[in-house]
Amino acid sequence: MAQARLIPPTDEVKGLVAAIPGVRFNQGVIVGQDGPDAHLGPEAAGAILVLHMTVADDAAAERFWRTTTAVKQTLPDAEGFIRLFSFFDGVSGYLVAFWRSPEHAKAFAAAPAHRAAMAALDSERFEYSHFVGLWSAHSLHDRNLYCERCDAVTAAPASNCRGCGNPLDDVFSRREPAQPQPA
Repeated sequence: MAQARLIPPTDEVKGLVAAIPGVRFNQGVIVGQDGPDAHLGPEAAGAILVLHMTVADDAAAERFWRTTTAVKQTLPDAEGFIRLFSFFDGVSGYLVAFWRSPEHAKAFAAAPAHRAAMAALDSERFEYSHFVGLWSAHSLHDRNLYCERCDAVTAAPASNCRGCGNPLDDVFSRREPAQPQPA
């Protein structure tokens, strides 16, 4: 069975990408968090939430991190939450979250922990800028797994090839998430 793993681009490919106008490579931390529906892939996301923020003050940024961490601590039990990624593009902070439906995301936003965080933002202004948007999926397509043995295409979630029965590595069905490989 082939196993999905992180294979970063070569220096040659990085050079090609860097030559594209508008491309930049950022330093920083990328955080991923799985929810109760983490066994599902992006094909199950009926809604995507995008949050953008900037900070301009050290003490305010610390309040931001502590407040948002308290909210993230409630996500492992949030119905309909699949996963999120947060990262920085320069000074712009982003969070992208996959939800089963817009209703699930809205229910989470209405929960006490999230409402308290928003009230703190409004009263303390610990962000320099803030944006949030919730998008409903326009169309969803299968997430396909491609068998290295017989080249059959199997719609996920799946643990075996529909063509030859070969075991398949559906990364969202793993009990433990795959660990990034050293670069």
